[in-house]
Amino acid sequence: MKELKKKLIIDNWFRKIFQTFFEKDGENGSVITMENSKNIDSACILPLTKNKEIIYLNEYRFWLWEFQFGIPAGALENQEKAMECAKRELMEETWYNAKKIIYLWKYNHNNYINWKIYLFVWIDCEEVKKQNLQDLEDIQVLKTSIENFEQMIDNNEIFCPWTEVAFTRAKKLTNNFTSF
Repeated sequence: MKELKKKLIIDNWFRKIFQTFFEKDGENGSVITMENSKNIDSACILPLTKNKEIIYLNEYRFWLWEFQFGIPAGALENQEKAMECAKRELMEETWYNAKKIIYLWKYNHNNYINWKIYLFVWIDCEEVKKQNLQDLEDIQVLKTSIENFEQMIDNNEIFCPWTEVAFTRAKKLTNNFTSF
């Protein structure tokens, strides 16, 4: 396929959406239009306490008009590295800090959005201060057992994709949360 032209449709702090026109190979005049998006890459953290409890959030999602369970995550800012973003987001949203950090994985959200999500598990997290939320953030910090968290995923109470991927990868890489 040959790209004919690309038009920027949306350009804001989080996302750029392009409409791209392609000519199919060998088919004169046959044009395909595709929209794709480039989001700011993000970091996602699965935090565990010394007692092997998972710290998770009940966060109001404005685009869904409801609260949603998930784990701390946020967009990389000003050329920061994924690890720096993960540290900042965990501290901003929960005010927990970790003794040990394990990089889990990086994945692209889907085939139509150029959006890399970096996943981490944080071990032996401790609360150091109270939350310091941004203006539009409404977040409750909660803790539960690993077993209950997995049950919440299985029961579709937690349906955030990066939360499930982080949990599954951490479980696999840590031998069911027994070795760090």
